[in-house]
Formats: sequence, structure tokens, C-alpha cells
Amino acid sequence: MLRVTNGIGGPEETWVHEIMLFAPGGALKISAGFKENLTVAGLLGMQGFFDHFKITFAPLEKQCILERMFYS
Repeated sequence: MLRVTNGIGGPEETWVHEIMLFAPGGALKISAGFKENLTVAGLLGMQGFFDHFKITFAPLEKQCILERMFYS
């Protein structure tokens, strides 16, 4: 489905599809956006992926720690 999404570059047309993401703790069904001519290999949004993880940024160690969250 073609949608207009908002990111750091402003609003852009994005193809959004439901996909299965295989991550520690099991597979997740998420919505993923795809664009032509991205300047980076991939991006994670606040909705979808981050809804399933507690994220801790440790800048001194140059690490990002993902802890899987399970909801009932």
C-alpha cells in the first residue's frame, strides 16, 4: 500500500507491507516501509518494531541494547 510517511527528511511516499521479522524471542509481524533511493540500508520507526522492544542506548560503549517485551 502506498502511504505518505514522515521522517527526518519530511513527508515522502513509502510502500508499506506486512512482513515477518525474525528476532530473538520469535517472529514478529510488523509493517515495514520501502522506498527507492534510500541513503542508508534501512530504518526503524517508532511504531511497529520499537513497540516490541525496550531500547537502551549506551553512547560511551557505542552500543544499542534491545530487550524483547512480551505482552499478554
